Amino acid sequence: MTTIVSSRPAVRTTGLRARPMPYRVFQVLYALFTVQFAVLGVSYLADPDRAVHTFSTWNQRLGGVPLLAPDVPPWRYATAIGMTTLALMCLMALLDLRRNHPVVVPAAFFKAYNAVLWFWYADHRMPVFFAAGVLDAVEVVVMVVVAAAAYRSLRVEEQAP
Repeated sequence: MTTIVSSRPAVRTTGLRARPMPYRVFQVLYALFTVQFAVLGVSYLADPDRAVHTFSTWNQRLGGVPLLAPDVPPWRYATAIGMTTLALMCLMALLDLRRNHPVVVPAAFFKAYNAVLWFWYADHRMPVFFAAGVLDAVEVVVMVVVAAAAYRSLRVEEQAP
């Protein structure tokens, strides 16, 4: 009979390995990001007038002017494609962060560039653009920090004896 002694605390799992807390936080947030971006992508394509109306309503609540829907189909397609691509990148990272962690870089770049453009076009008549820029900037920081912490925790887990 052999007895195994370990200094690591025992963790009971039912077939699944227990994951470190940073990875759990990553899973929750990236699942939310995936759903958010997918819903936005579909709504921008399926009902762009409603999307613009919602944006306009928020702009007016923040003291700005009503916004008009652009009559440019490429705007719809570019926005829908951008959001659904972000959803796909978040989903890829969520499904296998070890293998797909590089997709966090283009996803963060997309959102950071978007934030810069929101700030660029924001003025006193369109405060919702500033608000959207702040939201995108916060999402970028959260996306990068959470994914990096989760990836580090997975690496530490791999190197543990």
